[in-house]
Amino acid sequence: MHRRGGPARQLHVGFDAARLYLRLDFSTPQPPGEDTDLTLEFVEPRPFVVRVHGLARGDRKVSGGPGPVSGAGPASAAPLAGAACRIGSILELAVPFASVNLSAGDQVELVLHLGAPGEPGETLPPEDLVRLSVPGPGYAEEMWSV
Repeated sequence: MHRRGGPARQLHVGFDAARLYLRLDFSTPQPPGEDTDLTLEFVEPRPFVVRVHGLARGDRKVSGGPGPVSGAGPASAAPLAGAACRIGSILELAVPFASVNLSAGDQVELVLHLGAPGEPGETLPPEDLVRLSVPGPGYAEEMWSV
């Protein structure tokens, strides 16, 4: 998914049986910086917000909590169990499905917001939602069967 003009150049989404993975390529060689957050707003099957705090190089704080994005969202929320984010020239984020109250078979819709907390910023993808089904325990075998 591509977009021109904002701090994000490309978004990649993947998953395995336990985690959602996101990779965000930036428009410039340097990440946006401490004053920019990445917020994942899960719309379906139930509202949940995940925030990566300060898009500067290194390991980043990831917090989250139930509910839709409003104002600064879960900026003061506790760290999200099992989530990890590392930023170098790209952002890589892993979020356990269980940590955001998702189970096998759930139909997920989410959108990403990139900008200063509580302010409108870049929306990713720009014209749609990310949609996926949370895989079950046999997912890997199903994908590799011939």
